[in-house]
Amino acid sequence: MDVITADHELEVSMINDDFRLTPEGKQEKIEALEAAYHEAMTKQSDEYNYRLSALKESAVKKAKEQTGIEEVSADVARQEAGITIAKIDRLSLNDVGSYVDSLDLHPTIAREMLANWMQIKSSMLEKLSVEPQVMDRQRVQRALNDIHSKLEAASTTGGQKAASQELSILEALERRGIYTPVTSAARSFYRELKQRGRVR
Repeated sequence: MDVITADHELEVSMINDDFRLTPEGKQEKIEALEAAYHEAMTKQSDEYNYRLSALKESAVKKAKEQTGIEEVSADVARQEAGITIAKIDRLSLNDVGSYVDSLDLHPTIAREMLANWMQIKSSMLEKLSVEPQVMDRQRVQRALNDIHSKLEAASTTGGQKAASQELSILEALERRGIYTPVTSAARSFYRELKQRGRVR
């Protein structure tokens, strides 16, 4: 798109510098160039969107497929997640962090725990009333954030993380949008003619 724009600007500049052409003649030639320019830019934009969409589909597919480890059934995941959450519930606030650090969770179990996050959060907040000496809610919030981060990290495999990072990059490119020059040489020339009262 940069090459198309540079070529377009050069052609418009050459028309502008052609003393043999009247302003009307220049305008006519530049209008034709502008139409061809926008057609070429639209084609490139469509190609960009098509390729970006294809790459996103591929990244999503990889994220779903690349577990790299043996699957755990939904029933086993629910049971193991329930046991782990019950253990967190019984621990003192001071011991929760080290316990979560020691966990080697299967991604499916970690996801099941994330699905029951409100239960874990309620359990942590209840510890404030059980342990009156720990009244620092910020400390509890930090602990919650730490547990959530660890569960998120455990819920994806290496291949899934790589695919997720790839997807994040592609989505960032999509949000940024397509590069399109706001002011081309042709538009600048139109403005100049308009200021002189030569065009409407």
